[in-house]
Amino acid sequence: MARCPICTADAKTRATNGAFPFCSPRCRTIDLGKWLNEEYRVAENHTDDPSSAAPATNDDAEDDSSSSQQQLCHTKSDD
Repeated sequence: MARCPICTADAKTRATNGAFPFCSPRCRTIDLGKWLNEEYRVAENHTDDPSSAAPATNDDAEDDSSSSQQQLCHTKSDD
């Protein structure tokens, strides 16, 4: 059986416990309060390694989309 992450009591299965993985709605509310009060935080991946940076964008793709937009503008102005 799973343990409640707030009070460590036994938490019944999802089929019989609407507050799962918590043991009760009270513990679920306590957990929500901790998130809202920023007691919990999702860690960010900080790295100084430039090889892990996002790949460079393709400037050609931007040029193609802008020419398509210009064509659409010409089509609209011709009407």
